[in-house]
Amino acid sequence: MKRLSFSIILILLIIAASNAPHAKVTGMCSNCHTMHNSQGGASMATYGGFGDAPFSSLVRGNCLGCHGQASDGSEYVTLGTQKIPQVYHATGGTDLAAGNFKHITTDDTYGHNVDFLGNAEGVLTSGPPGDENSTGITTDLTCAGTKGCHGDRGTAGNFDSIKGAHHDGVSGLCDTADTVANSYRFLKGVKGHENMDATYPWQNKDSTIHNEYYGASSKGTESDKTTAGGNTISGLCAECHGNFHGPGLDDITSDAASPWLRHPTDIVLTNSGEYTAYTTYSIVAPVARSTVYGTINTADPNAVVASGTDIIMCLSCHGAHATANYKLMRWNNKANMTGCVVCHTSKQ
Repeated sequence: MKRLSFSIILILLIIAASNAPHAKVTGMCSNCHTMHNSQGGASMATYGGFGDAPFSSLVRGNCLGCHGQASDGSEYVTLGTQKIPQVYHATGGTDLAAGNFKHITTDDTYGHNVDFLGNAEGVLTSGPPGDENSTGITTDLTCAGTKGCHGDRGTAGNFDSIKGAHHDGVSGLCDTADTVANSYRFLKGVKGHENMDATYPWQNKDSTIHNEYYGASSKGTESDKTTAGGNTISGLCAECHGNFHGPGLDDITSDAASPWLRHPTDIVLTNSGEYTAYTTYSIVAPVARSTVYGTINTADPNAVVASGTDIIMCLSCHGAHATANYKLMRWNNKANMTGCVVCHTSKQ
């Protein structure tokens, strides 16, 4: 019986492992690559139908070709044993933590309008809002590279800037972040812990199953194309939206002062007054951590919010790709205070 029980447990572990998502791509080369883009007189591309082949690096689809295949609202598709997160899929399904580019097709102001979507830019005409660094980005945002968020932001082009990362990717804990591959979600220089739950990968599902974001207790150094800054997710956002990033600017008060003129980021959630009641992690208004946890999806500590330690970040209020709300808000702040009162509990 003991041998039988051990065998059953071993089989279950193998099954679970085979269903687990991987940041590092596994499986046959031909799943993703093609030598000549031709098979039986037909194109080997494209996954998802975004753009025309052939594509750089001999791949069979561009970024959205691989990560925008699901027409049924699925949050991931499976290729062999590989789970591929879907950042563009039919609305009504489960959006991943960063959101769903599909919302852009409803309203340009709901997200970042990347070039692969094929939508004419109708909002970003004079640079990103709050751009203190004069990035020069006015149209044609990309997924990666000098006009995007992922990959090496000092290298132009979606493919060149992310080259090699899918083959060397880190699964889960990203606490080094000195290459594209070992950085959180291939955002070079950003630390964090990716939710690689076998059933709910890449989702912020509930208080125990969610990504862990790295934050700083003060504004610190913003990221740019060549330096990681403080390795925080807010520092990354500040590359284009620096004037919205915490204190230290002409129209914003100092770290310790109050009242604020703009909502702070990279600042500790105060452990007094109305904020002390935020004690259970909320995916409506998530917080960042001063330490990147080595474990995830456990009741403690990542289900707990420690006011006085945990950190307000840009993603506490906003999505990253696109959401169903104006300005990538996590909730409809024109209609309700759902997210506001997660932190400001006395304002119910």
